[in-house]
Amino acid sequence: MMLLRIVIGAAAASALAPVATPPKRAQFRETGGGGTKEAAVALGQTLPCANAPIGDRDVVVRCYDISNDGQLAPALSLATFKKVHWFPKLTCGVGGRAWAYDGEIERTSNNVVAAAAGPPVFEFNLGPCAYDDAGVDEVLRSLEPEYNEDEYDFFFRNCNHFADDLARRLTKGNEVDRAFLDVCVLAESESLLCKMAGFQRDMTMAVTRKIQKIVIVSWRRSWKKALEEEDARGADGAATT
Repeated sequence: MMLLRIVIGAAAASALAPVATPPKRAQFRETGGGGTKEAAVALGQTLPCANAPIGDRDVVVRCYDISNDGQLAPALSLATFKKVHWFPKLTCGVGGRAWAYDGEIERTSNNVVAAAAGPPVFEFNLGPCAYDDAGVDEVLRSLEPEYNEDEYDFFFRNCNHFADDLARRLTKGNEVDRAFLDVCVLAESESLLCKMAGFQRDMTMAVTRKIQKIVIVSWRRSWKKALEEEDARGADGAATT
């Protein structure tokens, strides 16, 4: 009976504990990743949150395949000595608002991301948002120390880590199935260099971290331009009605 009380107490304390940003990995996973998009989709569709109707204030994690151009996955395979079938990108949204992370937390939209990467591979509804819009903005501001240009890491802290973290905070603890997310999404970047020898990893990481600073600036410019164009079309449409 005493053991049961301890277990129940620990579970309750865990449920009441504030949601915190997981520590950034410092080492690559030695296994994982390398699965196909089709396998990820088949498994993801078995999760209850993948089939739940989406309400106006529900927190939704969407996954896109940014390698659907047919060039990124082969290039990564060649560079990493590992077969890469696809490369996922997560966003987190509430209603008509959505956010991503490419060196800074940025507003985006489902249409803008879909125009660049195609329709979402899957959508996970994690339930009602615990905040109004002002509260959501405050949560986003609170995440800035953890998700900024200095903290960005293509392998260990990218848009997928951010969307997962933000969704848990906006729902006060709801999340995509942990095992699924780890194996089918996060592991794609966290195990990307697992086939390389230690000195090759170090060299590749050093080069990647220099290049990513250039690349993410370019990404941000293109995302923001597309978003500005969408906002302008929306404003024009509103003006004519």
